[in-house]
Amino acid sequence: MLSGFVSTKGLATNVTIRGLERTSESYLRTLLDRCDLNYRLISEVETCLRNTRLFSDISVGIQEDQVQISLKEKWTLITIPRFESSAGDTRYGAFLIESNAFGVGHFAIAGLTFGSRSNSILAGYTFKNVMGSHVFIAGVGAKEEDDISLFRAHDEEIHQMNLRVLRSEFSLGYEFDSLSQFRVSVGTLNHRFDQIEQDETPDDYEATVISADLRLSNANFKQFYEDGANLRLRTQKEITGPVGKHVASAAFVYSFGLMDEGAALITGSRYSQILSPPHPAAFELVGRNRGARGIPENGAWVTKHSYWFGEAMVPVWKPKAGTLVVGAFSEAGRLSFNSSYLADTASYSSMGVLCYFYLRRVAVPGIGIEIGRNNPFSDFFVSVAIGGSRD
Repeated sequence: MLSGFVSTKGLATNVTIRGLERTSESYLRTLLDRCDLNYRLISEVETCLRNTRLFSDISVGIQEDQVQISLKEKWTLITIPRFESSAGDTRYGAFLIESNAFGVGHFAIAGLTFGSRSNSILAGYTFKNVMGSHVFIAGVGAKEEDDISLFRAHDEEIHQMNLRVLRSEFSLGYEFDSLSQFRVSVGTLNHRFDQIEQDETPDDYEATVISADLRLSNANFKQFYEDGANLRLRTQKEITGPVGKHVASAAFVYSFGLMDEGAALITGSRYSQILSPPHPAAFELVGRNRGARGIPENGAWVTKHSYWFGEAMVPVWKPKAGTLVVGAFSEAGRLSFNSSYLADTASYSSMGVLCYFYLRRVAVPGIGIEIGRNNPFSDFFVSVAIGGSRD
């Protein structure tokens, strides 16, 4: 039980919190302070606690200057499966994620994937609230090996190569609140290219990379969507090495509820571009994620990519364990390929259906399945995806 005084907006309020089992009392008090709450407004307190994504049940009672908060925590150590299949590329895997390590909001991830054309391993850790401040420190390392293929369309494979990447990254960031943050990162990249069927490949190279990432949001977490707007701006540049690749991107997502949250619409767009001079190794790998569903993973090697997407989601079943959601999606995008391999641009569109289950007592944004088609890349694709984290 946490009992103490929180001064906010001129009010000295006696706050008592019950139900904490794994979350640190001091960490939760820090989160409440950052929300700059008016404790006389129950909805403000509930929204602040809900946005932490740590609690499945929240009850707030106020009597004069006494605030009683009762909580039930979600399970934050979870295993997430992965399965995807499109254009002859099948991948399996699993990730272990802890979103509240040591009860102080630290984030840990470890996972691996394997399949007909790919193997990878990844591990990372984020230290939040360094010395009780808004500062966080993060580190991640990954080893990936892919037989990547450039597609003009579903049955038109232009180029192949084996790409092996060893990367590490260290980040220092600042959280403005629980939803918005800025981070700068420095890391290393080691690229190895091997021929497949005598196709030409770029030279191997190593590089030091710096990046800056700004995320701004006024969205509030709901059971199966985020109500509000999210903006992300990112730039990344190789400051050593022969390629000097420089990528800039901007993404915007807006979500809102309908019929008293009986349904939700999600829409957004993204634009990215290689700003550095042309080079055979200066490309982004596009495929699989939101905005590029149905394009085989790493199936487009581009210097420019833009897309729009829309999703409609309707909850159809709400048992005690969570919420079952069904819906549909539609996307349209445009690709500018790296001219070293394909001097062309292409437009695409995809549509399909989705089904997700959002667990009440587990801190995962939803596990589900997506089925659809992409013109011209895939007549049929299916993937097991994680809702809200496909960007």
